[in-house]
Amino acid sequence: MRNGVPVRLGIREGLIQFGRVNLRLETLWQGGWMLVATVVTGVLNYLSNVFVGRMLGPADYSIFASMVSLSIIFMVVSGILQTVVTNYVARLRGLGLTGEVGALFVYVLKRLLPWSLGGAAALLLLARPLAAFLQLPSAVPVVVMSLFMIPTMFLPVVYGVQRGLQRFSALGWTQISTAVLRLAAAIGFIAMGLGASGAVASLPISGLGALVVGMMLLIDVFRHREGKTTPRLEGLFSYSINATIALLCFAVLTNGDVMLVKSRFAPTEAGLYSAIAVLGKTTLWISGAVVALLLPKATEQHARGQSVIGLLRKSMLAVGVLCGSITVVFSLFPSLIVGTFFGKQYLDNAALLGLYGLGMTLYSLVNIWLIYYLALQEKRYTCILLAGVMLLATCLALCVSNLTQVVVTLAAGGFVLCLSGEFLFLANGGRLVKGG
Repeated sequence: MRNGVPVRLGIREGLIQFGRVNLRLETLWQGGWMLVATVVTGVLNYLSNVFVGRMLGPADYSIFASMVSLSIIFMVVSGILQTVVTNYVARLRGLGLTGEVGALFVYVLKRLLPWSLGGAAALLLLARPLAAFLQLPSAVPVVVMSLFMIPTMFLPVVYGVQRGLQRFSALGWTQISTAVLRLAAAIGFIAMGLGASGAVASLPISGLGALVVGMMLLIDVFRHREGKTTPRLEGLFSYSINATIALLCFAVLTNGDVMLVKSRFAPTEAGLYSAIAVLGKTTLWISGAVVALLLPKATEQHARGQSVIGLLRKSMLAVGVLCGSITVVFSLFPSLIVGTFFGKQYLDNAALLGLYGLGMTLYSLVNIWLIYYLALQEKRYTCILLAGVMLLATCLALCVSNLTQVVVTLAAGGFVLCLSGEFLFLANGGRLVKGG
């Protein structure tokens, strides 16, 4: 008994009970480690943005920021692959068929090689028109970004297998290695006088390095392949299409604003907005620790016919507390935070940081709904996200004339989509198992 609340620790069961809430020690450890790994990765990535912003200045930094946003949208492909692989590996694990994971791993890697090379070639062909759209002084940054397509196609398979097998220790170290390499490469290339293009080059370099680290941590999966040499892929196409649309919509919702501002506003304004966006997205990436656990665990429980509602509510509570706390800090000390990380030259529009953080907190909850419905193979929330993208894009393109209106519109979209996820849940009596 502690403060009137029964507390029981069962070492054999690995279970902690606080009143009616049961928490497994393994889950607590996994969640704690993923939170640490996410924070370390995020801090290192923010340091990369901070050093690049200080070393380049607002105008050149807007070039780097636009390429980062472009890379994130391209990484929707990697997010799709990671989600699909995670889903199928988690289902194999839930059905006791982990020996077939190695076959799936090799099968997917072999078939991604031509797609990665084709994606790089396509980006090269689009370098000049894309540079013109983004008002870049040259096409070199886009050319450098074409190399990013190679790790973008392969790294998500590594992440997906790690998540699906719930090897969160390996997943955390692979993520951290990406951020370390990105920071070192960005500072080094800029110091060598390569400017914005050198900063952009840190993205493919870090991806390739993390790919090597992740493959080494999964070497046993390669060596021990049991069962079928060709994996069972029932429902792969249908699930992949649903995941593709949903994750693409989410990427556009959370990253398209930076590119839109870059295309419509002056370079200096775009650079100032990019700094706000980089800091404000802290609430989004910090929720990644919860999302990393939610998909494989929810998918495995669903494969076993178990309820996922408790896991959903705990995930939303964790995200609300973590992201909400950060948003409060942003709202109280916007100028201090922006000035500390980016310098006094970025203080204009610093007051928008709190509102932007609130918007990203809402999108973090939207992400929980997205992962929940993907785990249960429900397609209706994907349709809601698609409608949200079209409506938000129309509003941002036609109805805003300043940066404040951009942030308000973005936050309003997150609020509506978050409520839509709850309404869909309640419409099914809170007992949704599988969509049509």
